[in-house]
Amino acid sequence: MPLGSMCVTTGNDEGRVFLTETELLQHNPAAANIRAYQYRPFDLRRINYVSAQLARSRRDVMEQFYQPNVGLLVLGQTRHTGAYDYAFLTANVTDKNCLSTEANCSVFPLYRYLSPHTQAALPGGIQPTRVGNVRDELLAILTHAYGHPVTPEQVFYYTYAVLNAHGYLTEYEQQLRVEFPHIPFPRGAERFAHMANLGSQLAEAHLGNHVPALQLPFNTTGNSVIEFAAVLHVPEQQAIQINPSGTTLGGVSTEMWEYTVGTRRPLRDWLEARNGRIFVLDYTEPQQQVLVNEFRAIARRIAAALPLHQQLDESWTDLLDAH
Repeated sequence: MPLGSMCVTTGNDEGRVFLTETELLQHNPAAANIRAYQYRPFDLRRINYVSAQLARSRRDVMEQFYQPNVGLLVLGQTRHTGAYDYAFLTANVTDKNCLSTEANCSVFPLYRYLSPHTQAALPGGIQPTRVGNVRDELLAILTHAYGHPVTPEQVFYYTYAVLNAHGYLTEYEQQLRVEFPHIPFPRGAERFAHMANLGSQLAEAHLGNHVPALQLPFNTTGNSVIEFAAVLHVPEQQAIQINPSGTTLGGVSTEMWEYTVGTRRPLRDWLEARNGRIFVLDYTEPQQQVLVNEFRAIARRIAAALPLHQQLDESWTDLLDAH
């Protein structure tokens, strides 16, 4: 993937990254380019994306997300012991510490747009020009090997599948700590297509596309303040208690609560970042409140992803035999 770079360095997260657009505008009323900002896995915040206000904007790559796009997030090296677990997706401008504070993550977009900034608002429904961000040489090799055209999308989602197969992560643990992942391809076209399809399904789950509407009942005692020191998962109830008074969010299994991306635990980290705020169904005071449905959306994505991880593990074992 020829186009890629480290993600954004703000130089001052507290003064640049905000939970809501309202809070950003209160801090900076003159903000001219407010963008959704992938600050942590499943945690979109807001930033005024202006190069002069950021330590490293990585604009040539981040502008690719002004148009519909998806990017592969990975770490080039890590000091973390155990299996490498640093692969995720983004569809937005992204923070360098999205996956971990121990190393900077890089992003490789699926598409490269030609002049993305100038084509941000073309008239008459004209679509901006884009090309796949996968080298033609690789596509030619795979097309020859498999006997039919291979697309950049297939390579992208196949790669995402492999990077989320625990068998691959443990087998290549030592190499993954010190360099960008090397991706093995199977001999058989059917195995390649199968893994690419699973990778696409996992991407859809992580991005929140076509995710089943899992029931997550919100049971409040009248006190809906998130008190992170008292937050705990109650396995027998499959619920998260958010404060000492017993307000809970149900339908959350232990696997969902403990789900990790890199060094992040999305459900736990999301609550910690919003400590002291009040869970509500609709905003009245955005500076003091968070929406229950934002948290539910993350839980549903994780629930949809869990069975796909199991399928990827099984498929990786089969792929090894034909590698």
